[in-house]
Amino acid sequence: FPASDHARIVPAVLNIAGLPSPPVLMSHLACADAADAGADRRQIEVFDEIRSYYREHGLAASLANSAAALRLPQTHHDWVRAGIALYGAVPPHCDERHRDRLKPAMRLTAPVIAVRDFDKGERVGYGGDYICRKPVRAAIVAAGYGDGYPRHAESGTPVWIAGARRPLAGRVSMDMLTVDVGGADVEAGDAAELWGPNLPVAEVAAHCGTIAYQLLCGVGAKSPQIDA
Repeated sequence: FPASDHARIVPAVLNIAGLPSPPVLMSHLACADAADAGADRRQIEVFDEIRSYYREHGLAASLANSAAALRLPQTHHDWVRAGIALYGAVPPHCDERHRDRLKPAMRLTAPVIAVRDFDKGERVGYGGDYICRKPVRAAIVAAGYGDGYPRHAESGTPVWIAGARRPLAGRVSMDMLTVDVGGADVEAGDAAELWGPNLPVAEVAAHCGTIAYQLLCGVGAKSPQIDA
């Protein structure tokens, strides 16, 4: 409800019979993960005005999401609602020190099911829009958009194989993707980490033009292997 309606709505809520506990004043910061905190400052001011108005009623207050919990200590109040931080992912524009304090809670892996050698000029994947500029040794990984891996991941999106980041080559299929492994010693049965401790999900999301939350929440029961 609009902040201007609080004098009508909050007393009505307080007069509801049988509430097991007092309500909590809550709002959600719309721009907490933006570089410019101007919108946050205005929202915090409005929320604090309402909070002070109902302090005599003993109402608890909650405003901070993960980004605010890490960036804006003045928003912590009585309750902090962590979301993406529970996955161990750091929201955008947060202090770099948090990247060492938060540990990934999800590791998504899939097996390499084949290794293929492509000659210079050969095309890889649907549409054939990835053209090998040189001979390419590629690992075929048993994961795709049917498993929650983003179909729109661009060539070059990192996949962790054989102890290093290796670039995605060509379009993501429903249940397979192709990775240029260079000269690495890779064979069928090896594990590819799509995101996890070695490969931050936020980095993968940036290559896909989306946010980490979409990747973390998009993984379903069909997904290859999730360690949480």
